[in-house]
Amino acid sequence: YFANGSGAGSVMGDWTVTEGSVDLFGIDDATSPLGGRIIDLDGNSPGAIRQTLTTEVGRHYQIIFNMGGEYSSDEPIKDIRVSAGGTSQDFSLSQPPNWNWLDKSDFSPLSMTFIADASSTELTFKSLENLASASGAYLADIRVVEIPPAISVILNNDSTLSYDAATGKFYRVSSTATDWIAANSVSQTSLLNGVAGNL
Repeated sequence: YFANGSGAGSVMGDWTVTEGSVDLFGIDDATSPLGGRIIDLDGNSPGAIRQTLTTEVGRHYQIIFNMGGEYSSDEPIKDIRVSAGGTSQDFSLSQPPNWNWLDKSDFSPLSMTFIADASSTELTFKSLENLASASGAYLADIRVVEIPPAISVILNNDSTLSYDAATGKFYRVSSTATDWIAANSVSQTSLLNGVAGNL
């Protein structure tokens, strides 16, 4: 699929190719960790895909996806950028030990949270690979989860917290601990609505 609409075109279901080109693996070629289709963000050149989401202003949303990569070239790290609602985050994935092409165990679950600033939001996944490379990052199992209002209130009141909709848990980085024992103590004495944390 090409951004210029040539070949198979630029539209894959709800996704539009906006830069370069991407490959969509057939279901007979391989399936994702959740049994879905896999997109290679570098077809003949680094590509980008975009989808328009219906969102509610001020609500928190989390993008959850699995990322893998084509490591048969000389690039052992795959880089992408995810953007939505004025938030962008770069993700890097290194070649796993004993990598095997399209092996489900080589995919890593990743996520990014954003706050909607409009009633529609553009969600973009973009390859950050070298222009000369056609071996890019693989995407699969992309989901967008609306975070419940009660959780949004907690996040708005404490900027040190993050939330993972995939696990249903809050997280906080402890940067003061110097070893495991100290970190464990900090986490167990840290309370959120009266509930102690875990390391």
